[in-house]
Amino acid sequence: MADSGSWQRYNRDASISITVLGVVFVGLRFSSRHLGKVPLGLEDALIVAALLLLPAEVFYCTSLILTKTSILAMYHRIFHIHQPTRIAVYVLGAITIIRAVSLIIASIFQCIPVARAWDKSLPGRCINLKDTFIANDIVNAITDVVILGLLIGRVWKVQAGWGVRISAIGMISLGGFVVFTSIYRIITLVDIDFDDLTCTLARLSLG
Repeated sequence: MADSGSWQRYNRDASISITVLGVVFVGLRFSSRHLGKVPLGLEDALIVAALLLLPAEVFYCTSLILTKTSILAMYHRIFHIHQPTRIAVYVLGAITIIRAVSLIIASIFQCIPVARAWDKSLPGRCINLKDTFIANDIVNAITDVVILGLLIGRVWKVQAGWGVRISAIGMISLGGFVVFTSIYRIITLVDIDFDDLTCTLARLSLG
C-alpha cells in the first residue's frame, strides 16, 4: 500500500497536470473565439476568473460557482430563444450558487466556536463535515449530469447534418469525464480520514 509520501507525489504531479490542461483548454477557447471572430461573452470572463482562483484551495467554492455559471451562461447565450432551456439554465444556476454558498458557510462555521476547527482542545461542537461534503458532492454530480444532458439534447435537435451533430455530441460527451470525477470524489469521500487531511484531502482534490 502506498505511503503518505507516495500519495503526495502522485497528487502533486496529477494536480500540476490538471492545472496545465486547464490553462491549455482556456487558451484554446480564446483562440477559437479569435479565429472565428466571435466576440467575448460573460462566460469567457467567468471561466478566466475560475482559472485564476483554481490554485487557491480556500477559494474552491468560488471557483466552482464561476466554472459552472460560465457553462450555464454559454448555454443561455446559445439557446436563450428556447424557453425550456432558458428556465433550466436559471434553475441550475440557482442550485449551483445556493449549494456553493451553503458549503462556504458550512466550512467557515463547521465548529462553534470557529477556532475549534483547528484547536480541538477548545470546548464546543462541530458538524459532521464528512456527511456535509458527501451530500454536497451528490448534488454536484447530479447537476453535472443534468448540465451535460441538457446540452446534448439541444445539440441533437440542431438543424445540421448527421456527421456534424454526431461529432458535436462526441465532443460534448467528453464532459462525461467531469461526471466520472464527481462520482469518484464521492466514493473517495467515504474513505476520508480527517485525522490525516494532508494526504486524504490531496487525493480528494483530484475530483
